[in-house]
Amino acid sequence: SAAPDGWSCQVSGQDLTCTATSFPQGTASVTLRGRVAATLQTPTLANKATASAATPDPDADDRTSTLALPVTPRSDIAITKSDASPNPAVPGEPVAWTLTVTNQGPSLATGVVVTDVLPDSISGLAASPGNGFTCGIAGQTVSCEAATLAVGQPVTLVVGGDYDPAASAALVNTASVRSATVDAVPGNDTATATTPTAPRGDLRIGKDELTPLFRPGELATWRITVTNEGPSTVVAPVWVDAVDAALTDASVTPS
Repeated sequence: SAAPDGWSCQVSGQDLTCTATSFPQGTASVTLRGRVAATLQTPTLANKATASAATPDPDADDRTSTLALPVTPRSDIAITKSDASPNPAVPGEPVAWTLTVTNQGPSLATGVVVTDVLPDSISGLAASPGNGFTCGIAGQTVSCEAATLAVGQPVTLVVGGDYDPAASAALVNTASVRSATVDAVPGNDTATATTPTAPRGDLRIGKDELTPLFRPGELATWRITVTNEGPSTVVAPVWVDAVDAALTDASVTPS
């Protein structure tokens, strides 16, 4: 606030200095405001004020006042999760999700941990850590940790793996984030992505003769080969060979 009548106050660096030509008996006060550093981690914030004058003061004990304020860091850690890429997901091909972690303040967040449990249909799990994070994998769980996360600096993590070729249901996946710092808004600490699945196969069929010459009255043999070149497992496959009416007693054996 403004200086009291008869006083002049200035802030220089970390010091507030108020001066007056004279000070009659009574009280003068000012209000000092300042923003606490977002990175402050000490348990208390100490503040010391001293008073002096040219006039002698025999009581020196009360010319100094110290205030120790408790410090309670508080942040708002938030996470978002993209749908799987590609979208829709193709069984038999790699898939990946992008996680974005943000500290929305006001304080520095410490002990930040991101956890993402990938579906059982994902194998060969992998993670690409963002700035300041390290990642580890245990079973289907990807965990990425950072000692600190500054305010307003989003960090991107990518997790994924190989999608089971036989899968058919939608991919549903939830990621979460937590911090050792008090989280003022816990409602944005989880994010779920639901990605549709679109199986895709590539069926090919071929025939080749196993009998060099087809002679009337003798057996003729040929082989039919069907291949699914993927990437997905196909459902209810069927192939048909229209046998010529001149061939009788047709039979089939595996080859």
